[in-house]
Amino acid sequence: MLPGVVAAAIVSAYTYVLWSHPYAIIIFTIEAAFVGWRLRQRQQSLVIADCIYWLLIGIPLVWLFYAQLLNAPFASVLLILIKQAVNGIFNAVVATLLIVHTPIYRWFGRWSNAQVIPLQHTLLNLFVAFVFFPALLLTVLGSQDALRELEQEIPAQLELTSGYVATNLNTWHRQQQKTLAALAAAISTPNINSGAVRDQLKLGHEILLDSLRTYCLDANGNVLTAYPEPPTYLPTINAKIASGLTTQLATVPKLSDVLLQLFPIDKNDRALGFLVNEVSRQVLEQFAIGEPAFAAERLQVTILNEQQQILASSRAALYESPGFDHPQVESTRVLSGNIYHWLPTGGKMPLFARWRKSFYVQETQLSAVPWTILAEVPAAPYFDQLQLYYIQRLGLSLGIVVVAIAFAQVVSHWLVAPILHLAEVTTNLPDRLSDQERIRWPDTTVWEMQLLIRNFKSMASSLEQQFQAIQHTNQNLEQHTQELSQRTAEANEKAIALEKLLKELHRTQTQLIQAEKMSSLGQLVAGIAHEINNPVNFIYGNLFHIEGYANDLLGLIDLYQQSYPTALPEIQAEADAIELDFLREDLPNVMGSIKVGADRIRTIVLSLRNFSRLDETDCKAVDIHEGIDNTLLILQHRLKARPNRPAIEVIKHYGDVPLIPCYPGPLNQVFMNILANAIDALEERETHEQPGQITISSTLVEDEWLEVAIADNGPGIPDTIRSQIFNPFFTTKAVGKGTGMGMSISYQIVVEQHAGELTCRSELGEGTVFVIRIPR
Repeated sequence: MLPGVVAAAIVSAYTYVLWSHPYAIIIFTIEAAFVGWRLRQRQQSLVIADCIYWLLIGIPLVWLFYAQLLNAPFASVLLILIKQAVNGIFNAVVATLLIVHTPIYRWFGRWSNAQVIPLQHTLLNLFVAFVFFPALLLTVLGSQDALRELEQEIPAQLELTSGYVATNLNTWHRQQQKTLAALAAAISTPNINSGAVRDQLKLGHEILLDSLRTYCLDANGNVLTAYPEPPTYLPTINAKIASGLTTQLATVPKLSDVLLQLFPIDKNDRALGFLVNEVSRQVLEQFAIGEPAFAAERLQVTILNEQQQILASSRAALYESPGFDHPQVESTRVLSGNIYHWLPTGGKMPLFARWRKSFYVQETQLSAVPWTILAEVPAAPYFDQLQLYYIQRLGLSLGIVVVAIAFAQVVSHWLVAPILHLAEVTTNLPDRLSDQERIRWPDTTVWEMQLLIRNFKSMASSLEQQFQAIQHTNQNLEQHTQELSQRTAEANEKAIALEKLLKELHRTQTQLIQAEKMSSLGQLVAGIAHEINNPVNFIYGNLFHIEGYANDLLGLIDLYQQSYPTALPEIQAEADAIELDFLREDLPNVMGSIKVGADRIRTIVLSLRNFSRLDETDCKAVDIHEGIDNTLLILQHRLKARPNRPAIEVIKHYGDVPLIPCYPGPLNQVFMNILANAIDALEERETHEQPGQITISSTLVEDEWLEVAIADNGPGIPDTIRSQIFNPFFTTKAVGKGTGMGMSISYQIVVEQHAGELTCRSELGEGTVFVIRIPR
């Protein structure tokens, strides 16, 4: 179950990237854990277990996380909990169909008899699938149609609004341009005085019903004539303004709601000045606000000039900015032509919340003036409409699947019940028939089941007749069988006793041979040690006299040289020939080397004498380290470097342990067997990169046991072999290189003779450790 829960958590982690919260991960992970627990606790359908989870746990968790913690709107929470429940049950149905009706389980080699699916579950899954899939497909298709109709309706509404505003603005602009053009032509008449100009401005002001003030500027921007009164400021005139009407915002903060309409006054292609008409921004706001239907549809209209300045807008908050700035959007989706769908920057906002706060936009360029109409409609009302449609359809699908599961459970149980009853009565059918038990056959109205039950009845009748014949035959054979069994049992007992005796004899023979070999070895070693000991003692005892004589002679020579500094030529020549100075320096070194060699021979002789106690049978307190060192001395020639490997290093970690009562001879044999096997193991592997090591440690455990551990860094022993190394006659060495009794005898010496413990720990590639524990 744990791998499934971990997989669910990993797979659902992508929801954190999509929705910026971990709640979906928690819900889906708990779903996997709950369904896995239900499947382990009882034989239940995966679909039913998942349906129970969503009804009892999943839907309440969605409500807790989204409604209480995220404070999402009620309709959004309702849609999410229905959608997630439908998705979860749909995934369970698909997973069940893939497992049961495809070879996917066998592809991964995970199929077993324990994973056989009951027929009732199969019928339930198929029935639910045939009901749920079409319902869900119709829901998806209907939702796509609703979304498609909605995204066709929104562009149409935006087109209608933009077209209405654009037509009115073009008409108004043409009228303003026509009036100002006529006024500029009248003012540019030759020999016209300022009074006539004022009269013309008054006439134009009356014709331009929306005009606040009209005045003339010369080419330098100075006011010449104004009506009804001169302006309190001078506008900034762009020298690059072409012929025709140009509209710009007033640059004075006190007149931020005033629009300036500029029209050049020229004559014979010579610029005389400008005609300025002040218009209230409310005039254009009337075009932006439009009909009352705009407010009902929540349409927002903004009018921009060529500098992206806001001339008018149905959103008063936009006037606070110096120019129009497109909102911060995360993605823009083109619907058609100049119509876009803007999604706001999400941050940690869920996707459905950002979609609800998005809006659709259309940008329209006016033909009569270089202005832009920006028509916007929020997606919220359409989102709510579409969300309600999804809730209704998905809620209907969820209701259908719950009813389908309940109905499928009843129908599948009704169909499978006779089969289960038939399986129950036919379980151990031969035993029931032989015991003459009454069989209660199931009753059903299904023709196929009746046919199957009839066949089982016929089979049971035939079996009953056969059992009667077999019973009669068994009665005749039973007597002969008893006699034969008695004879066989007696023969088996004799064979077992003989086999046991042969094994014991073989083991005793091997132990005797091994003991005789070790005894002979001890006698041989003792003899060699005795024969070497006498000459060595003779040499070692005379070394002190020779050293004294040599020192006396060297002292005499020194005295002679001091008394007779100038030697005779013959004496000096002889001294040079024998290299007297070198002899005086080297002779002490030679004597020291002879003494060290003699000490080494005496140590070896002592170790041989100690090791020769193999046949001792008395238990005595000995230094256990002495026996180990003596054994290492015997094996010293095998530890040295060879052409195919470097020398084997022996590392000693001796503890401060007292004398231990034991049988020293047999215990030395144990050390010999284990150390020899360790050397064999190190010689079997490549040791150039990692030289062989044998580590010997000793310590007192709990003040009651002496523990000696002998470890090597060899190739290790496989588990199949390690479990048999203490068995008699078991060996992995080639024929003629081992009897298979070394470790068996060592085990008997430690466990039976010393009441101790001998264990082995080993890992392939890491080496082997033998641990000897002997009581104090």
